[in-house]
Amino acid sequence: MRWYERQGSDGEAYEGDALVQWAPNGGDPTGLNSVAITLLGQGAREPITNPTGEATLPALTSASPSAAAQGAQVEIRGAYLGGATSVKFGATAATSFLVVNSATIVAVVPAGSAGAANITVVTPAGTSDALAYTRGA
Repeated sequence: MRWYERQGSDGEAYEGDALVQWAPNGGDPTGLNSVAITLLGQGAREPITNPTGEATLPALTSASPSAAAQGAQVEIRGAYLGGATSVKFGATAATSFLVVNSATIVAVVPAGSAGAANITVVTPAGTSDALAYTRGA
């Protein structure tokens, strides 16, 4: 289930699982005029990009493991990562990547020499600020 804030200015949006309960208001189902719906959260909810508000640039917070070499998988954490179209280590695109959810991407380190290879993520909203990262040999 997805929930989007449409009235306020905070632009909150979440994704998660919920159990939906409903009951008729005002009598039996044949004379049904309205239904009361209750959503019971089932597990954790994840923040997602709110399509009803202004697009928010992806924000990167961490990458692990550090010093990963070519062909290794790196877990990139942050916010607003859903819909990513590109992941780069320095100027080189990741060999491949998987958007796990709006807060996590797993990317494969591309060919290149050891040293600084800051990570950036591109989504339809734009490009993240670079996250300092050093690739291994």
